[in-house]
Parts: sequence; structure tokens; C-alpha cells
Amino acid sequence: MLLQNTITAFEELRAEAGHYGFAPKIESGYRSFERQLAIWNV
Repeated sequence: MLLQNTITAFEELRAEAGHYGFAPKIESGYRSFERQLAIWNV
């Protein structure tokens, strides 16, 4: 579940990104500690 201010901010980001050929989407709000560690250690 997303908060309304998060949804609004994401919609603004998506609209702006669309001007540059990107189409971001929300996949999941969960990320395990191991996955987060792997991302930070790249």
C-alpha cells in the first residue's frame, strides 16, 4: 500500500521521465537485506 503523497510524487516522476523515453513502474516495495546489501556493494 502506498501513501497518497508517494503516489503523487511517483506520478510526477513518471510523467517527467516519459518526456525522456522512460516508463518507470512500481514492481515491489519489499527488498531483502541481502538484496539491499548487494545493491549497495556494487
